[in-house]
Amino acid sequence: MQRNLWIDFEASGLGEDSYPIEFAWVAEDGTHATYLIRPEPGWTAWSGEAEELHGIARETLERDGRPAEEVARLLHGIASMPGVRLFSDAPAHDRAWAARLLGVLGERAAAAGIEIEDSAVLMGEACRPMLEVMTPGEVIEAAPTIIALAELDEDAIRHRALDDAVAQREAWLRVGRLVEQAVARHRLAKQDEEGEREEALLRAGMPMGCAG
Repeated sequence: MQRNLWIDFEASGLGEDSYPIEFAWVAEDGTHATYLIRPEPGWTAWSGEAEELHGIARETLERDGRPAEEVARLLHGIASMPGVRLFSDAPAHDRAWAARLLGVLGERAAAAGIEIEDSAVLMGEACRPMLEVMTPGEVIEAAPTIIALAELDEDAIRHRALDDAVAQREAWLRVGRLVEQAVARHRLAKQDEEGEREEALLRAGMPMGCAG
């Protein structure tokens, strides 16, 4: 059985020597967890600009963070669960930080990495029920609008890992609700069209099975 989890990292910066300082995940049912990560001895790069965004001081990580190895094992365990798919709205960055984190478990774990998909893929999959009542072309045309509506709050200021992961899940849920509404409207419109057609046939005095 497939299980979708949304993840997010906060990091010390955006450079090649940056490292993860916070990791969070949230499941479809809303279950979630977040962890501050204590920097490894060799993790020294620090961006003041990044700190202004996420608001996490290095001293806080040293005091309250969990050992990087512990969080790495948690991440590896989550990614290894049968049927689990991990999603992120910034998969390129999060893959890099996941690899840096898994590196504390050894070169083999870092090289293997984990699969992190773009959350946009899951949003597109959530639009598939529209194929029950629409042509593929109609779905391709309607899906971007639905996804854009679901992401209307994406400009909200969020720079903590759990907030970002929760926002991804909420956007996915909104897509599901909007798709349900679109399918219902389409079915109702089709019923109305069929009703009008039957009425026109009756007025013309034709048996309803005669028109093609």
